[in-house]
Amino acid sequence: MQDKRVVISRHVKFDETYFPSLLPSLSSTKTLNPILPIPTNTLYSPTKPVGEVTDENDSCSECEEEFHGAMEEKPQRRIKIIGPRHPTLIRGDVSEENILPYQRRAHQTVESSLIPNNYQQAIKSKDSDKWEEAISRELDNMEKLKVWTIRDRTPEDHPITCTWVFKIKSDDEKRVIEHKASTRSRGWITCRLSLPLAESFHQMDVKSAFLNAPLNENICLAAPEGVNIPATKVLHLNKAIYGLKQAPLSWYNHLATWLVSVEEIQQKFDMKDLGKANLLLGIKILHSKAGFSLLQEHYIKNIAVNFGITQLAPTNTPLKPGLQLMKASEEEIESFQKLGFNYRSIIGALNYISTNTRPDITFAISHLSQFLERPSLKHWLASLQVLCYLYHTKEKTLNYYNKGKCKIISYADADWGNSLIDRRSVGGYTLFLNHHLISWRMKKQQTISHSTTEAEYKSLSDASKEVLWFQQLLQEIKIEVPGNIPTLYNNNKCAINLAHSNINHNGFKTKHMDIKFHFIWDLIKNQKLELFYVSTHLMAADFLTKAVWKTILLRSKSFINLY
Repeated sequence: MQDKRVVISRHVKFDETYFPSLLPSLSSTKTLNPILPIPTNTLYSPTKPVGEVTDENDSCSECEEEFHGAMEEKPQRRIKIIGPRHPTLIRGDVSEENILPYQRRAHQTVESSLIPNNYQQAIKSKDSDKWEEAISRELDNMEKLKVWTIRDRTPEDHPITCTWVFKIKSDDEKRVIEHKASTRSRGWITCRLSLPLAESFHQMDVKSAFLNAPLNENICLAAPEGVNIPATKVLHLNKAIYGLKQAPLSWYNHLATWLVSVEEIQQKFDMKDLGKANLLLGIKILHSKAGFSLLQEHYIKNIAVNFGITQLAPTNTPLKPGLQLMKASEEEIESFQKLGFNYRSIIGALNYISTNTRPDITFAISHLSQFLERPSLKHWLASLQVLCYLYHTKEKTLNYYNKGKCKIISYADADWGNSLIDRRSVGGYTLFLNHHLISWRMKKQQTISHSTTEAEYKSLSDASKEVLWFQQLLQEIKIEVPGNIPTLYNNNKCAINLAHSNINHNGFKTKHMDIKFHFIWDLIKNQKLELFYVSTHLMAADFLTKAVWKTILLRSKSFINLY
């Protein structure tokens, strides 16, 4: 102790009944009687069983002499190694490098301020004053908007229980804006549509939005914690609250009657103008004179840190080209379960990215999602490769520019017999407005195709339904597509001829096909859709049907303005 030496070891034995701070002062003349003798000359011996400790029945006098002798001479170790040295050298201080990947979330949770899971945790937390203020603010809003009415409970009533949900609202730089509390009963396509057409993109926030919507159904609620009413009373809901299945539709119907101009909305609702939209549902929006860009850099970085892949070498593609993963055996599944990795968690996080800003990983995520029920180590390693690819390309943006005519273009492709598990084909399509990617999808076909033509024809049918829906959406929001018929491209001439009725639909190779796949034939006949051939190296949906090489992936990313 005199030279302040500190000995650190991973393997020690703790006796919780021994408190050094409660020992008599070293200058005291009273007899020292330590509970746990600490030997200074006994080291770990391989001949002794692991975990063996020194006999605790040594005389107290020997312990006292040993203790005082240690203080007079050089400092001695106050621990005893009771097991072999751990194969991994681990520093004494806390370092993320020494934390297992599947435990990083727990480490971050301990270091960060915790968000309460319920009312009791909120009022007992270190930020209780902020949470109590948020609760009071929410209850005041409910009283102001007359969300409920207190009435007597009847035998026919079946009150819905409710809970408090707490959240810390932050900006795109992770700075805390406010603490929020709300009571709850237990689509990005249209946003991308507006980007090529908008001059500017602002974000408005309606305070307690759902609480403004009238509720036409007879629903009663048990009082949440913090609302004190007699046990014989219930809360009859006049307005929708978060968590009700009726709440989103009720709010939409109420908002639609006032959605005429910004001035009228601000007069009706308590709103805040947040200025230019910078962060929406974890997606960052970049503004420039040319247009807008979407990226999820911070979201990807957080996931990469959580799963511990930031030190891995970069990879050129989400999956190894030509990779075909198979179902795991029972032994592989049991071995993987012992590792404790959360396969569902990583696939869910990656899927959110693929559906919003990174279509280049869509095939990989769809392929890996087949093994959610019974994953193994090989599936886990493949998912880490996808995340590693994302992490090293996290700055890539999906770009939209204010230029070009209002024209709908789509590409449809298929890979025949792609799946080695069930031999079903994989189809995919991309949909563009003014050459800007609006929608994309990869789907394993429900039936086995007998030929490449059949697989491509099914993919054309799926793409044509998306094109028709998108055209109707533009008409609904009063965006005209002057004199332009939507165009669909495919790289299989036989499938194109079949869609144009240049091949007999009752022929030997096609008569077995379900009538639903001939939907595209009707669209072309009525001049609601044009279908043309495009060469494979210009196919903008090729990357959605299989794991492609780097050159094909880079070419596809240039087609969809992802760079």
